[in-house]
Amino acid sequence: MILNGKSVLITGAGSGIGRALAIEASRLGMRVALCGRNEASLDETSKHLKNSRSDNLIIPCDITVSEHRLQLIDFIE
Repeated sequence: MILNGKSVLITGAGSGIGRALAIEASRLGMRVALCGRNEASLDETSKHLKNSRSDNLIIPCDITVSEHRLQLIDFIE
């Protein structure tokens, strides 16, 4: 499967498995939307991505809050 140039939304991207997935997706040439509760952690993750920062999005939100989920959907559409 060719992933180069595709986009992906990764929740929990500020640390742990989410951060690792974001880094790997970027390494494969994907544009990454980083989602998580802590903007500083998302910013730190973005520093590890292969793509330029303008190719990726940082979206601070808590997906356990329904209003945040709706805002997230509106933002990425």
